[in-house]
Amino acid sequence: MAEPDPPPPNPKKRKSKSNSNSKSSTIFSSTTIRHFPFTYFHLVLVSASALTMAATAKLPPIDLLTVRTHLTSALTRFLGTTGAAIPVDILRVEGRDAWVRVPYQDGRAVTEALAGWMGNEVAWKVRESGCWVGGLVGSNGHDLFDD
Repeated sequence: MAEPDPPPPNPKKRKSKSNSNSKSSTIFSSTTIRHFPFTYFHLVLVSASALTMAATAKLPPIDLLTVRTHLTSALTRFLGTTGAAIPVDILRVEGRDAWVRVPYQDGRAVTEALAGWMGNEVAWKVRESGCWVGGLVGSNGHDLFDD
């Protein structure tokens, strides 16, 4: 015995649209970030001899050149010439604090280089790191660039 054919779909039968008076939200654009472009760091330069706040408070404030020199030294010591070639953007320097960003794929290497580096009586302490600058400063990121 042959099985009967299923009935053909009814093209005239459609779902009714919702009431036009009901409020609905419209999505204009939706984006999913699958790969983060950067890793952001909030760094503090501390005294390596005591690693206490009292010894760190005696250190003078740092400038852009000092931050660049210490970061390059840490990366070169850990990874050699490859470490020196990692692009580092210094976003802000304030007192002993520095905010920097590096390419996402280099974030782990930078963390390890900074953790193992000790310069001339100073060392870097990674206070925070993340993929969003707003998470480091506790806002949308604009506070980082306001004076």
